Amino acid sequence: MKSALRIENLSYMYGDQSILKRVSFSVSQGETVIIIGPNGAGKTTLIKLLLGMVKPREGQIDLLQTPLGTYSPKLLVDRSPLGDFPRITVVPDKFVER
Repeated sequence: MKSALRIENLSYMYGDQSILKRVSFSVSQGETVIIIGPNGAGKTTLIKLLLGMVKPREGQIDLLQTPLGTYSPKLLVDRSPLGDFPRITVVPDKFVER
């Protein structure tokens, strides 16, 4: 099955602080992904990158085998919940049983 979302070596910095460092993963069509982690781990930054709200320092984001930058921000926001794009849920770490 082809990847609906492919992240490769994604990095992002706020000023001189590294928030995401060489993150890579892929999501197949129909697959659900949950992002968990403590405050400050980069969950919200990752979502902003996936929505095209901020640009990565390095790395590649492909959505349906097409570079993310070719999609309009409105299309990314409007169509994501309809299932054409992968579903990603962010869950604060405190809600995850250990």
